[in-house]
Amino acid sequence: MKKRNFMKRWFCLFLCLACLASQSACGAGGAGGAQGSDEAGVGQEASGPQGPGEAGVGQDVSEPQGSDEAGAGQEEGSGEDGAAQDVGLDLTPIPRTPKEAHVLEDEVLAEAQDCFRYFWELVQTDEESGAYGLIRDRYPGSNNVASTASTGFGLAAIPYGVEKGWITYEEGEERADKTLATLLSLENYSGFLYHFINMLNGNRGTGSEVSVIDTGLLLCGALTAGEYFGGSVKEKAKELYDR
Repeated sequence: MKKRNFMKRWFCLFLCLACLASQSACGAGGAGGAQGSDEAGVGQEASGPQGPGEAGVGQDVSEPQGSDEAGAGQEEGSGEDGAAQDVGLDLTPIPRTPKEAHVLEDEVLAEAQDCFRYFWELVQTDEESGAYGLIRDRYPGSNNVASTASTGFGLAAIPYGVEKGWITYEEGEERADKTLATLLSLENYSGFLYHFINMLNGNRGTGSEVSVIDTGLLLCGALTAGEYFGGSVKEKAKELYDR
């Protein structure tokens, strides 16, 4: 405590000597200037520290508050954006011009036609084979191996091909009718067909199992073709479904 009081006294004495030195060096005008500067200094001491103090108070009250609000907003916004990014969603609407929509429609139609060609062309068309209308399971690969599911997809595709003008109504009806006749003649278990069938003779594929799902897909195609063409096609589709 004594040491601290001693230092305070020396500091006050140093200030007094500094003031006297400035007054003697500058004279009366200098004294006025010094007095002004002292007043300014007092003002600075009074306002300077007070100004920063006020600014500090303002900063403590307003700026951090604003930054906190901004931070909260950023956290909110980033949270929402983060949620969208986490699930991989882009919610921004994509504007499309009529030309772009037309191009997209053409591309989809071309893809659909290629799909139809698969089911129309990769098929057994030999009526003496015992496997007429059976469609290849996949391409490339699976040579001479048809599947009941693929054949069902092909039956469902026939009405679409007729409507698009890729085949005639008569061609579609004939293919559907003869294919259903083949399906009614194939080996089955309580109406359920085997998954894979030999395209050369209509026999069960080697080691193939009775397939509930593939039979279901086949029946969907058969009923679609039956409803579209009616007549003999519809009768055969119903018989295949009922057995």
